[in-house]
Amino acid sequence: LERPQYQISKHLNILKHAKLVEGERKGTWVYYSCLRKHSSFNRQLFKLLKEQLSEEEFLEDEEKLKRRLRLRDGDTCVVGFANKASSKCASVAGSRT
Repeated sequence: LERPQYQISKHLNILKHAKLVEGERKGTWVYYSCLRKHSSFNRQLFKLLKEQLSEEEFLEDEEKLKRRLRLRDGDTCVVGFANKASSKCASVAGSRT
């Protein structure tokens, strides 16, 4: 998403309090995901969001997500950030997204 980690974390916490995502703490980090129990409201909301995203933007974000997920060790994030210039991964001490 090309935003600072603290900004993404803040927004995810807002979504968590709105009951749109859930978070699981593992040590220092919180891992967020869509709610496992899908309510009718959430299904309709996600449908609306998907319809409103431009196809090109959605596909670009989806590709970024796939590249990022390939850097994981199982289900765990093990890197700090992806270097845009070289598409290689760089580790940052004390910061994981």
